[in-house]
Amino acid sequence: MTRPATAAPGDRCVSGPLPDQDPEKLNRLYGLVATYLGSALDVEVEFVPVTEYSAVVSLFRAGDLDLVWLAG
Repeated sequence: MTRPATAAPGDRCVSGPLPDQDPEKLNRLYGLVATYLGSALDVEVEFVPVTEYSAVVSLFRAGDLDLVWLAG
């Protein structure tokens, strides 16, 4: 799946965090971040919870995640 370098209104961004905290907390916090980014950028932002660091890296490398948080 190839994504454009710049997003146009109506495009979608898929994001995921480094799974370093309780999954419930991550869903709450990053769900809010996704909502804010979507509103600010006029782009649908989907938060995808991932349970392993290696999975986050693999998904990002494969292009299945557009935005990841790998460190604080």
